Amino acid sequence: MQERSIIERIVIADEKVEAADAGPGHPTPLELQLMQLREELRSELSAFREEVRGGDEETRRHVRLLHDTLIARLTAIGDGMNRRRR
Repeated sequence: MQERSIIERIVIADEKVEAADAGPGHPTPLELQLMQLREELRSELSAFREEVRGGDEETRRHVRLLHDTLIARLTAIGDGMNRRRR
């Protein structure tokens, strides 16, 4: 393996220092994209949760209606059977 020249090593070291200086205070373009994606995902997830909650309430109302209908039908069947027994 060929050793790098002193110039190449200095350039590499300088690039690493610059990258370290850019650290937390200066996000890279990729980090900016990730932060934007995170915010978009949070927003979409929040909207989705609200939609699911709304759907849950609609489902509850529908199930209550079905339950009430079932009880009324069972009561009618029971009343009909009681009349036959008499």
